Amino acid sequence: MQLKPLVRYAVERKIETGDPDYWDYATLLEIAVLERDEAGARNALSEALACLRESFEAETTLRNMRLIAAARERRAAPLEWSSEIESALEAKAK
Repeated sequence: MQLKPLVRYAVERKIETGDPDYWDYATLLEIAVLERDEAGARNALSEALACLRESFEAETTLRNMRLIAAARERRAAPLEWSSEIESALEAKAK
């Protein structure tokens, strides 16, 4: 069973309530990266960083992004643009 569509739906419904937080957009960011959706990832990153409260939030997402990147490297399927997203998260994680 594919969970990405269910998670995306749940997060999008929460965002529609008008009370989104960092984790909502970070989740959409990770889903977009998994789906190779550069535009969606960049948009979600922008929204996530706008909601950032604590550096640990960016650190957590950065760790997840690096895990995704490492898995892609092992399969020889890296995303060239994902390193820019990692850099933006790293800057906020400090």
